[in-house]
Amino acid sequence: MRVSLRMSILILHIGQPKAGSSAIQKYIAKKKDKYRDRFGILMMPDLGRDVLGFYNGSVDALNRLDDLDFSPKTSITSFELLWSKVDDLVKLHALKKRLLEHFTKVNIIVYLRRQDEVFISGYYSRCLRGQSERFSELKFTHSASFDYRRRLGLWASVFGRGSLTVRRYGPGYLFADDLFQDFCRTAKIPYIHTVFTGANRSPSAKTIELIRLLSKEFEPSVQRKHAIKAIVDAEITGVKLGLSACERREIINLYEADNNYVAKRFLGKSKLFDHPIPNDGLEYPTLSSLEVVSMMRQVLRQSGKDEDLFAAEAKASIDVVNAAFIRQFRSV
Repeated sequence: MRVSLRMSILILHIGQPKAGSSAIQKYIAKKKDKYRDRFGILMMPDLGRDVLGFYNGSVDALNRLDDLDFSPKTSITSFELLWSKVDDLVKLHALKKRLLEHFTKVNIIVYLRRQDEVFISGYYSRCLRGQSERFSELKFTHSASFDYRRRLGLWASVFGRGSLTVRRYGPGYLFADDLFQDFCRTAKIPYIHTVFTGANRSPSAKTIELIRLLSKEFEPSVQRKHAIKAIVDAEITGVKLGLSACERREIINLYEADNNYVAKRFLGKSKLFDHPIPNDGLEYPTLSSLEVVSMMRQVLRQSGKDEDLFAAEAKASIDVVNAAFIRQFRSV
């Protein structure tokens, strides 16, 4: 039965990347049936991709909205690439027009994270994709998605300032220090308790270095996914990847004026990020063969594998140890 969404409000979470978006999407996907059955709220985990698809020119991307079997008062979706990929005013106006054919109103939620923290978090994601450069070799480069003033101005000019809610991502900024409670409170929907293990987990600097050394050796397959998951799951708490206070200050100074403009316009505050700068000053680690072997033994213990295969490799080169490690995960 076809129903109308015309009286439904769309809550559109647009990111940003590296600011809890994946966790929010997992929450939406995991709780969608409960929200529908208990509250008549429609959680649409994949609609955010359709929204971006329509923005990119797929005229059929939002047609699934015509085939729903109930008419909710609130609909919710999330896709962080809407923040990083949407930068065309004309196409954004066309998107708004299309959405308002289905929804009476579109409210937008965006979580912002300090640019230096996004840079650090992004390095881990690149390592998962086979990043070859060490963190100490990278130089911070400006990205259009780091220009929060321009990005928010773009969305506000199309959907209206009152349709945008800006939240800050990080310790001390979230309601009850919990992302899911903060998101539900911001979206004005009931919160359903949930526990996610490893959601947006940030490994230690040494674990990231081990992944960097090994991930480019894995084929992009289930084998690689299991191997990296085993490395992260086996981690013993360690020092996180960080920047020196000087490096952080250089990045923050680059965006401080525009960030403070955003704070005044969207939050009524003088500063967007007012917490002290962490004094991590970490020298990005280099792992010896012995350290790699030790860490992999921990991985194997956690995975229920036989670690004796690595006893003879203690003084081997990184390449030999990598090969032995890769062979072990062929059976996962």
